[in-house]
Amino acid sequence: MAILRSTDSSSFIYLKPAHIFGRDPNTADQLLFDTACSRLHCVIRWQGNCWVLTDESRNGCYINGTPTKRGQTVRLKLGDIFAPSKSSQPQWQLEDDSEPTPVIITTCGSRLIKLSSFNLLPNEHTPICQLTQKNHQWYFEQGHDSVEISEGFIFDMAGQHWRFYPNYVVQETEVFEDNSTPMLIFDVSQNQEHIGLSMNIDGRNIEFGYKAHHQFLLEMAKHKLEFNSEKDAGWMSNDLLMHNLGIDINYLNIQIYRIRDAIKKYSPYWAQHLIERRRGEVRLSGCEIKIHQ
Repeated sequence: MAILRSTDSSSFIYLKPAHIFGRDPNTADQLLFDTACSRLHCVIRWQGNCWVLTDESRNGCYINGTPTKRGQTVRLKLGDIFAPSKSSQPQWQLEDDSEPTPVIITTCGSRLIKLSSFNLLPNEHTPICQLTQKNHQWYFEQGHDSVEISEGFIFDMAGQHWRFYPNYVVQETEVFEDNSTPMLIFDVSQNQEHIGLSMNIDGRNIEFGYKAHHQFLLEMAKHKLEFNSEKDAGWMSNDLLMHNLGIDINYLNIQIYRIRDAIKKYSPYWAQHLIERRRGEVRLSGCEIKIHQ
């Protein structure tokens, strides 16, 4: 995520994919107070593989001391210094020109954490919550709750307030719908202490080996086979799942994170869609199941 830092090093700006500078508090991401600046002064945006500035002002902007004209678009390079007007202070230097990425930032702006599709926060060893992406929708999962969130969502973590920014940019690697039906194949030892898992997607067999979190998947798979009626649709309560496995809600959330993360490198779509959650419940979705004992 790109950063503009003031030339006196007193402050910095994390750039959104389209970051508006201006004097209008209703539209500006970065509010300007210089009367030489316009209500919509300029926009810095990610375009293709670089950051560009488009001048929308009456009086122009300045890049490395060179003025721009209204309607002009200028490519920004690492180290460039941007001033909204000739007399503006502070001026801003492009310190980081990396592409936009989903992030959470403390409300005071002191810390930033970049996000992937599945995030156990603040870390896997002391998890408090999860942030997960399904298609273009993000979800905040904590305890038994799973809620849809959007830009600006604020939550508490480790004694600090954090704000969420999805920073959507259309990527060539966008996850498209997968119309195949995955088959989960469990290889269960007689005493059920060792559980192997493979996944067949469109004739491609993926081996996941023997992992502790396969017990969690097996429990849901058994429930789906037994209760996959129209009424139940395979939903299983978190409480029942935790009781059967002898775990708490934090460990349950860790298991879900590990499963999604393991599947992601083989099928980003099914990493997002195989496990569905709603308040107090979880289920396996869109898959077929075989259990070999």
